[in-house]
Amino acid sequence: MAKRALCWFFSALLLLKTCEGVLELRLVDGRNPFEGRLEVRDKDIMGRQWGTVCDDRWGIKDAEVACRQLGFPGAMWAHGGGRFRHGSGRIWLSELRCDGSEDNLGECAHGGWETNFCDHSQDAGVICHVPGYLGCYRDFLLPDDRVFYHEYLRTFAMTIQMCTQHCHGLGYKYAGAQRGTECFCGQDEHFARLGNRRKDRECQDQCAGDPDQVCGSGYLENSNRLTIYDATIGACGGNWTDTEGVIYSPGFPGNYTKHVTCTWTVTVPEHHVIDLDFTMLQLSDGDVIAMEDPAAGFRTTFVGDVIPDIAVSCAETLHISFRSASSKTAAGFVMTYQAVNRTVVYNESAEWREACWPPKDDLLIEPHTHQDFDTNWVLIIGIAVGAGVVVLVLCIMLLAIVLTKRKQQNNRQQVVEMPDVVFENKNTVLGLEARTRTRPFVQSSENVYEIPTPSPTTFYESPSSEDSSGTPPGGNEYESSLDFLQGLRESWPPPPPAHELP
Repeated sequence: MAKRALCWFFSALLLLKTCEGVLELRLVDGRNPFEGRLEVRDKDIMGRQWGTVCDDRWGIKDAEVACRQLGFPGAMWAHGGGRFRHGSGRIWLSELRCDGSEDNLGECAHGGWETNFCDHSQDAGVICHVPGYLGCYRDFLLPDDRVFYHEYLRTFAMTIQMCTQHCHGLGYKYAGAQRGTECFCGQDEHFARLGNRRKDRECQDQCAGDPDQVCGSGYLENSNRLTIYDATIGACGGNWTDTEGVIYSPGFPGNYTKHVTCTWTVTVPEHHVIDLDFTMLQLSDGDVIAMEDPAAGFRTTFVGDVIPDIAVSCAETLHISFRSASSKTAAGFVMTYQAVNRTVVYNESAEWREACWPPKDDLLIEPHTHQDFDTNWVLIIGIAVGAGVVVLVLCIMLLAIVLTKRKQQNNRQQVVEMPDVVFENKNTVLGLEARTRTRPFVQSSENVYEIPTPSPTTFYESPSSEDSSGTPPGGNEYESSLDFLQGLRESWPPPPPAHELP
């Protein structure tokens, strides 16, 4: 008890502060992950039980800290009881006194744990800014001095998505909303001239078309403040080439529209892969997201509202498509991506190595390597793949078979007949030509494709002018090839080359 008391102190207002970093937060019962009733817990003193926050003195400064702690780029609104469904159980906190600079609510002064006279009709809530919100900035009042002045649009139906789509469609990178009804567009050079980011609380004008959204500030208090957004918010398709970015469902942060198809292509620098993560996934029945990885040759689909595990591509390019085929709409999705050095992923992820390196490859070694095989045996190897997958077979082992037989009968030249798995004919491979044999391949229509391995009976003898006491054809290459195969067996799969991963 005495030890825990070190984590508290009394302020002049008889409020309490907790130790830094002990509070955990979550948002509950919102329409999307960016809003909801705020719930908290302290892993040390509350038995990991979640509880609510009373809305007494709850304000935008408190909401700024909560949203920042939750990982969102800012706070739109601080809501009191009634905005979201009432909670249950404990009401842990009230009388919060954040100044807006704290990193978590545990640093804010408050009235003490469970020392309040609130009920759950007073549960505090918050609406946080969505990914793609870049901040609140001050522009100039006079038209001749303005920084963001391009492609002005004014409407009493203004929303974030209307402004971003307007600017994105005209080729601009940034969209700025102001006075609830106005939209301006800009590029990098304009954004750089806006100066330092202001506090979120300086941009508190509701968008005329959606009062839950923020569209800058008005003419009076904190006039000429712009809320700046990435203009790609809600874009339907495009080519993404930055090393990191966000992809949104069409029309985000509103619901996506019905009967729409969008495709995005993400390309990152060479020798990198794409690390993809869903921040939000809420799709109606019949609507689907599909991801195609050209390097791995796979297609993955996502439906419903269960956020999948993090996905990592096998190479530098990923194709993402969205199809809304149902008669209903939903909140949609937000996914973030970043480029990660491929060598780092190889070293840290066994799952990635299994899936991507070597892509769908394995080393097939017949059981008699370094031994004399018996007569009249046949080995059938089954390879399990997905329907429609291309199977590539590189005949490394064929050289050792030829040379092994030659060493046993060095007075005759041995020939192997190997079925060609593409054209279903037999190719005769003579001597060391097996080293450069072209890779055969087959398009599988079933889940298992069987590769027949030639038995010793497929050897036949042909006359040779070499004397039986001479060195067998291939000479020292016989021994070196077996050493090579043995080393290959022990080291497979190989580590990725420094600059040439698949």
